[in-house]
Amino acid sequence: MATQQKRKCVVCTLQRKLEVLQRLDNELEVGVTTIKDWKKGRKELVAYLLTVEREDALKKRKKL
Repeated sequence: MATQQKRKCVVCTLQRKLEVLQRLDNELEVGVTTIKDWKKGRKELVAYLLTVEREDALKKRKKL
């Protein structure tokens, strides 16, 4: 069994977190709640991407 290396603890200030959220909001033109929902559904999205056979299916589909 391989030994796992611990992740470095990264702490961001509240100001930095707010800046990142605002940048995402401006660049992607979606709300903070939408970004949180995307993060929650990340595992399902990755699992779906692994089962898709054609690339054009990804371009057409909007929801899982």
